[in-house]
Amino acid sequence: MINCQKIAKISRELCYNSITKIKEVGMKKRKWILLLIPVFVAIAITMYMTVTTPNSEFRSPLKSKTKILNNTSNLENFITEEMKKNEVLGLSVAIIYDNEIIYQKGFGYQDNSSNIAVNNNTIFETASLSKPVTAYLALMLVEQEKMSLDEPLSHYLDKAYLQDKENADKITLRMILNHTSGMENDPDGIDRSIQFEPGTRFLYSGGGFKYLQVVLESITKMPLDELAEENILKPLKMEHSSYRYRDEFSGSIAYGSKKPHELSVNAAYSLLSTPTDMGIFINELLYPTLLKEETVRIMKTPSVDVRKDVSWGLGIGIQHSQVGNAIWQWGNNDNTYHSFFVAFEENNSGIIVMTNSPGGKEIIKEIANVAIGGFHLSYMDVIP
Repeated sequence: MINCQKIAKISRELCYNSITKIKEVGMKKRKWILLLIPVFVAIAITMYMTVTTPNSEFRSPLKSKTKILNNTSNLENFITEEMKKNEVLGLSVAIIYDNEIIYQKGFGYQDNSSNIAVNNNTIFETASLSKPVTAYLALMLVEQEKMSLDEPLSHYLDKAYLQDKENADKITLRMILNHTSGMENDPDGIDRSIQFEPGTRFLYSGGGFKYLQVVLESITKMPLDELAEENILKPLKMEHSSYRYRDEFSGSIAYGSKKPHELSVNAAYSLLSTPTDMGIFINELLYPTLLKEETVRIMKTPSVDVRKDVSWGLGIGIQHSQVGNAIWQWGNNDNTYHSFFVAFEENNSGIIVMTNSPGGKEIIKEIANVAIGGFHLSYMDVIP
């Protein structure tokens, strides 16, 4: 493989050396060197642009609906082999295309103690896939004029949640949603410290979403799980989803290192769902019905740069690649439940994958590549 950085460095050195040697040669040779300098400069610029272009590592073009459906046998063989190789107990996947779930399938088993196979209704911890749903809920309140994107969240509380009053009074909903609040990534809200002046840079923060939960519950006087059920889950008919464990889920849960009924309701990570249900939500992001199209467009517009190939919008990651922008989110609970979704607006295709085993993180993005094509990042690539 060509090392573009090395070539660029050599090109720059050649330019410099050429210039410094001009004084040491005669007029005739000097003329030839001067003619060559633009060539070296062009090479250096080209190589520099190659190195700094988002996702210069290109995987494959996005697949059409026909190619996705014709590829399911290959996809299933790939998933089965990779699950064995990485000791993944259970996995479920759904593929969306043009506002439709065109493929869904479960693999493996719900837990180690039973022989219950994963199916389309098997429920997983979605981990951080909870965050875009929480963000959508907050933006609904913005449209209802119950809160503002740029009003300090502290103004909605009777009692201070953060002790650093100077910085707390600067933190807005926009900053929580694009992870520039400066709060730590402690989704249980034990560490409520603020690491830098809010709004100045990106720091992925589950703690910010816990703070948002407190604000949402204060404004609406409703628990988060009931608020989400009433405003998002029921209207979208996400019948196998909840921020809180429900008794009717008992026979359909994919257990990992712990049982989901031990989870407390949390805006950052407690959503229980299926790839099929989350596919419904991703389609809502692509074809809004509960929010205005303009609001969702702002949600999916880069608000802060994370690195050269990743930005963050309002509550959702945005990956940039040679096949276009995609909305994106990974989830990781206890290094056991790993979940992922990505959706490309280029052809309105996307995939949702959920697993209940540590090895899931090793195979999810490759499953996405085989299933729908494109370039995919893991949270390990993006979140420190």
